[in-house]
Amino acid sequence: MNTTPVSQALAAAFMLSFSGCVLAKEAADAVRVSPANPKPSFVRTQKALSSHYCAPSPKDMIAVISALNAFLDASYEGIRSEEVPESALLNHPFVSIERMLASAMGDLKPIRHSAELNDDAREFIRLVAEGRSKADRNAHLIRQMVVVPNVFHSDIDRSGLKQMAANVHAMPISMM
Repeated sequence: MNTTPVSQALAAAFMLSFSGCVLAKEAADAVRVSPANPKPSFVRTQKALSSHYCAPSPKDMIAVISALNAFLDASYEGIRSEEVPESALLNHPFVSIERMLASAMGDLKPIRHSAELNDDAREFIRLVAEGRSKADRNAHLIRQMVVVPNVFHSDIDRSGLKQMAANVHAMPISMM
């Protein structure tokens, strides 16, 4: 078994990515919002991994993270088109997925530029980073939809503010 620091970092990142996929699958099963319905790809990926779960091949690692990215994209479209019930928005998995993938990226950071990495490993690292970004994007979109902004009321004199702005624009640059 290959136990170089590179293979150890890839294995750790894979396990975190796979955990993110499990969260995503549970969310998809619970909500069933995805127009693309990524559920079958998760099932195929899980079956592909069952025979060598402890030491997945780079192709299996890419398949898992690609399935997660497909879920994140489909979820984003479902959220944007308001197909997702509010109860699902309040209990979404995207922050947890983002944290797992960020942790995976932390494991991968020391080996990103290693000469030992082949093209599949580099693709896996790229897909993990992409997945982290997409999970964060989804969580941010949901925050925008469900968090009510605080409105601050002010007693400022609007006409005085406009006059002050006009005076600043009239000043020569050397006085600023």
